[in-house]
Amino acid sequence: LGVIAPCGTGPAAFWDGLLAGGPAPARRVTHFDATPLPVGIAYELPDFDPKKTLAKEHRKSLNKMARTVQLGFTAAMQLW
Repeated sequence: LGVIAPCGTGPAAFWDGLLAGGPAPARRVTHFDATPLPVGIAYELPDFDPKKTLAKEHRKSLNKMARTVQLGFTAAMQLW
């Protein structure tokens, strides 16, 4: 199981977060300008740092990845 979610990154942290009552409340989007969108609140992952969870040999390629790709790659590597 590869999980990156507002209530925890990784299977153990995710499960503990669910047992603790789920994620914190949603808040205003900060990663991009959401003013043209009808809703400007969402769950973000402000504490997500792929360098903390990926093996050293994968960290070099992070600079070439968009944030969405980093999220997917990190979840896939957890699954692996």
